[in-house]
Amino acid sequence: IHEADDENPDHYIWQSFDYPTDTLLPGQKLGWNLKTGLNRFLTSWKAADDPGLGRFSIKLDYHGDPEVYLWQGDDIIYRTGPWVGPWFSAAPEVQSTGLGFNFSFHSGSDEVYCTFQSLNSSALKSRLMVSNDGFFIMYRWAPDTEQWIHFIMYREDQCDSYRTCGPYGVCNMSAPSPCQCPQG
Repeated sequence: IHEADDENPDHYIWQSFDYPTDTLLPGQKLGWNLKTGLNRFLTSWKAADDPGLGRFSIKLDYHGDPEVYLWQGDDIIYRTGPWVGPWFSAAPEVQSTGLGFNFSFHSGSDEVYCTFQSLNSSALKSRLMVSNDGFFIMYRWAPDTEQWIHFIMYREDQCDSYRTCGPYGVCNMSAPSPCQCPQG
């Protein structure tokens, strides 16, 4: 929403991309406008058929090494790890150029945010979302089946959960007991 004669984005009164729901689209920002204090984050639906506010949210923390956290209420349940160039350290799947996306991070005096762009027309219909049951999922539209297909999902197993094995434990899903002490 803007004045009829003013097309300058800095003067917009309101825009939907600043207030995402459970979905982040290509070009949309996840993070902070440091001038206004606006925090752009995702919040899950209450249920698959109820768009009311759910229990899960995805937020960028820019203090220290920036990283994205998945929250259940006031508790962190997953983190992407810090930004290490073209991806977050605990999300190496996004570094693959075969996915058709370019993830980026911006840190300036006015804004701190991450976003993604489609690199080719086959990836134009894509979205990142937080599901009502607490998963961080990336979808791509499959025109042949006319369905959204998830191809990256975080918090997929017990070791993806935040601090599953405590502050010094090592999680290994292929071990008889996933939580183990580090050697030494």
